[in-house]
Amino acid sequence: MQTKKWLLIIGLAIAAPIAMQAQMQMRWGVKAGINFSHVTVSEENVGNYVNSATGYHLGPVIEYMQNKFSSAGIEAALLFTRKGFDIDGGSIAKMHIMNDYIEIPVNLKWRVNLPVVKPFLTIGPYVNFRVGGKEEWSLGLLSGSSSSSSGLLESQDVNAGFNLGAGFDIMNIQLGLNFNWGLTDAYKVPGLDVTAKDRTFALTAAVMF
Repeated sequence: MQTKKWLLIIGLAIAAPIAMQAQMQMRWGVKAGINFSHVTVSEENVGNYVNSATGYHLGPVIEYMQNKFSSAGIEAALLFTRKGFDIDGGSIAKMHIMNDYIEIPVNLKWRVNLPVVKPFLTIGPYVNFRVGGKEEWSLGLLSGSSSSSSGLLESQDVNAGFNLGAGFDIMNIQLGLNFNWGLTDAYKVPGLDVTAKDRTFALTAAVMF
C-alpha cells in the first residue's frame, strides 16, 4: 500500500501544473552529481556506528516553467543513482553496502529570472526502485560479500521520500544542492525489529537544452 500511495503522490505532482500550461516553457537536459548517503537507524546503538558513503547519480531531466520574472513549474528526472553506507564497529564488525536504484523525483520548482544568475528552490516526492547492489562484511576473522537483498541486511526493493533542493541557473547550466529525506524503510535486519531510512545529500549539475 505504501508503494501505491507514493506512486499516486508522484502522479498528482506530475498532473498539477497542467492548469498552468499557458505561458509555459519546456526544457530538457542531462543531470549528474555526487551523492553523500547515510541512514537513520531505528536502533540507536547501531546508529552510533553508521558512516556515510559516496555514490553518484546520472540521467535525463525535464522542466516546465512559467515564462515570467518569478516563475513556478515542475521538474522531473529519471536517474540512475548509487547510495549506501558503512558500519564500522572496529575489529568486531564492519560492513559496506551500496545499492543501485532507478530514482524518479518529481519536484515543484520556483525560480527568479534575474538577468544572469537565476536562483531556484525545489521540493517534492521521489521513489527509488532498486536494480542491484552489493554487501561486504567482516565479523572478527570472518568476511564475505553477497547481494544486498539476501545478506545480513536486507535492502528493500522500493523506498520513497521527499526532496528539498536549491541552486541557480547560469545560461544553460544548473548547479544545485539536494537533500533526500527517506520516509519509508530502505533496509531491514532479518529477524530483528531494526530498520533504516535513507538520508542523502547531493551536489548536482545539469546541462539544459
